[in-house]
Amino acid sequence: MQEGMVQRLINLFNNAFAQLGVQVELVALEDLAVLIYKGMSVQARNYHNLDHVFSLVDEETPILTLAALFHDLVYCQVDLGFLPEIRAIISPYIAEKDGQIFISEEAGRGEKNVQVALQTFDFSPGQLLNPFSGLNEFLSALVMVKKLEKFLDERDLLGLLLCVEASIPFRESAVTGEDHFYVLEKRALAIDRAWRLGITTDEVQAAVKQAVIFANRDVDSFAETDVSSYLETTWKLLPETNLYLRSIEMYSIREYRQALQAMSTSMSRLKAERVFHQYRGLPPDAEYQRMVAQARQNIETAKQYLKIKLLTQAILEALAEVTGGDAPLSLFMGDLPHDGVRPRRLEDYLPEFRIPEWVDTVSPVFYLLSDQRSLDSSFDLYTAPLALFVFSSLTPSEMLELSAVAADMFEGKVKAEEFLSAIKPGVLSPIASACAKMAFTRREQLKRFVG
Repeated sequence: MQEGMVQRLINLFNNAFAQLGVQVELVALEDLAVLIYKGMSVQARNYHNLDHVFSLVDEETPILTLAALFHDLVYCQVDLGFLPEIRAIISPYIAEKDGQIFISEEAGRGEKNVQVALQTFDFSPGQLLNPFSGLNEFLSALVMVKKLEKFLDERDLLGLLLCVEASIPFRESAVTGEDHFYVLEKRALAIDRAWRLGITTDEVQAAVKQAVIFANRDVDSFAETDVSSYLETTWKLLPETNLYLRSIEMYSIREYRQALQAMSTSMSRLKAERVFHQYRGLPPDAEYQRMVAQARQNIETAKQYLKIKLLTQAILEALAEVTGGDAPLSLFMGDLPHDGVRPRRLEDYLPEFRIPEWVDTVSPVFYLLSDQRSLDSSFDLYTAPLALFVFSSLTPSEMLELSAVAADMFEGKVKAEEFLSAIKPGVLSPIASACAKMAFTRREQLKRFVG
C-alpha cells in the first residue's frame, strides 16, 4: 500500500536528519512536512509541485534531499502571493511596494545565517528581487534556513544554500565563459573566511559539486532523448505562468495564442549552453557535451513545434476575429477529453489528407504533431491534428511567409482579413468548414471562407 504524501515527506525529513547525525522530534518533523506539503500543493502548481520535489530527492545524499524539499517552496508569481505560514517567516526580511519585493534594509542584522544566505546569493539589504533572477529561490532558501537552523550546523546550512542558489536557471556556463559554479566556489570560500566556519577548500569544492549535481538534475528534462518527455515539462509550465490557462474550458483563442507566443519567445532566447553546468570535471566532458547537444536539439525542436502551433492558432484567431471577435477556444475546437469521454472535436471534420514528400516523417517535429507520442496535459491535446493538417498542407517556404504575416497580425500591423487572404484556399477552406460545424453560432459568417 502506497504511503500518503505527508507521511512520505515526514520519512524523507527523518531519514535525511538521521544521516546527518541529527535527531528531530516527531512534532517538528510533522511541522516541516506539512509546510512543504501545503506550499507545493497550491492549486496553480502544475509542474513545480510534489512530483517535481520527489523526482529530485536523493535518499542516499541528505543535503540533496533537503534541498529538493525546499528549493521551490516559494513561487510567488504562480501562487499569487505567499501562504500565511511562509509570509510569517519571510516578512521580517522583505519589503513590498507597488507589487515589487525588496530585501528589507534591516535584513540579516544580527542574524548570522541570514547574512550567510544573502552572501551566498550575492544579494544585499534594500535590493529589488527579480522574479527571474533569484527571487523565489532566495525566499525559498530563507524559509529553509529559518526552519532548519535549529537542527543543522553552519556547514550543512551552507551546503543547502549552495544547492538552492544553484537552482536559479540559465546562467553562464563553461561553454561560454567561466561557469557560475566557479563563482559560487569563490563566494563560499569568502563566506568561510568572513565567518570562520572552518571549512577546507576541498570541503567547499565538494559542496559546490553537490550543487552542480542538483542544478543539472533540476533541468534534466532538457537532456531527454524522447523529445515528447521534454515538451511535456514545457507544456506543464504554461498554465503556471499564464493565469487564464488554469481554467480549462474558459481560456480564449487569443489567450492561448499569447501563452504560446510567450513560450516561443522565451525558447528563442534560450541557449543550450546556459542549461547545464560543469564544474571541476563534473559531469565528465563526454557526458556534459552530450547533455548540451541534446538540450540544443530539444530546444530547436520545441521552437519549430511552437511556430507551427502559433500559425495554427493565428488561423483560428483570425477566423474568430472576423466572425464576431475572440471566443473560448473550446467553441471552435471543442472540449478536451476528460473522464474517459471524448467530445466532438474540430479535427473530426477535417478532410483526410496525405503527408506530402517534403515532410520528414521521422523528424522530431512530425513525431510531436502526430499520434505517435503519449504527451497529455490538463489543458491541451496529446496530439495536434489541426496543426498537423496545417504543417502538411504548406511547403516550408509557405509556412515561413505565412508565419511572418501572422506575426504582423499579432502586432496589429495586419488585419485579420488580410491575413486570411494570404492563406491558400486549400488550407483555409477545410479549416473554416470544420469551424462552422463546431461554432455553429457563427456558421453563416464562416461559410464565406469555404469554397
